[in-house]
Formats: sequence, C-alpha cells, structure tokens
Amino acid sequence: MTGAQTVLLSLALTVLISGLLVAGYLLILLAAAIRHRRRGIAATAAIAALSELVALAAVFVVWFGYAVAHSGKSTDTDMTVLLYTVPPFFIIAAGLAVLGRALQRHLRRPGVATGRVGGNS
Repeated sequence: MTGAQTVLLSLALTVLISGLLVAGYLLILLAAAIRHRRRGIAATAAIAALSELVALAAVFVVWFGYAVAHSGKSTDTDMTVLLYTVPPFFIIAAGLAVLGRALQRHLRRPGVATGRVGGNS
C-alpha cells in the first residue's frame, strides 16, 4: 500500500468514525430529552442527528462517484476530492457536536423549556 493510499484509507475511517460518534452522541441526547419530556431539545437533537447522517452519506456518495468514474485518477485528483469533502464534513460534525453540548447543558437546567423560574415549582 502506497503512502497516498494509506492517507486515503485513514481519512475514510476517520470520517466514518467521527460521523458515527457525533450522530450517536446526538441520539443519546435525543433519548435523554425524550425521557425528560423536553420536546424542543428532542426535536433539535433529532434534526441534528439526521443532519450528521446526511452529511456522512453525502461524503460517501461523492467518494463512491469518484471511485467509479472513468476519468484518469492520480494522487492530485484524489487529494482534491478529499480537500472538497473532508474539511466541510469535519466543520459540520464539530458544529453539531457543539450544538449537542449546548443542548445537553440546557437539558440539565430545570424550568428552561417550560419558562418556569425556580425549578419544579
């Protein structure tokens, strides 16, 4: 396996693992929000998890389309495809992970979703 193939394989595995971790984190947050009856947080977590899975699928569709294309492939074109797909995916994943952390902080504060001040009163 050449150096370029090693980079391609490691980036593909990194994208897959990070995408599934972020989506899993958001799905766990969704389950916690449902358990605490926080519908707004649950809906936002569901949309965020779906967005992460769509972004992951989009990256793999682009990579599959590039892999089956009949054009000449070289290391330069491989790296160009990676440049156009990997950084945007990681930006999306990082943004959704930050959103998940913010939603988790909101989930732990009492009375935020209902507008009640003072917790369980």
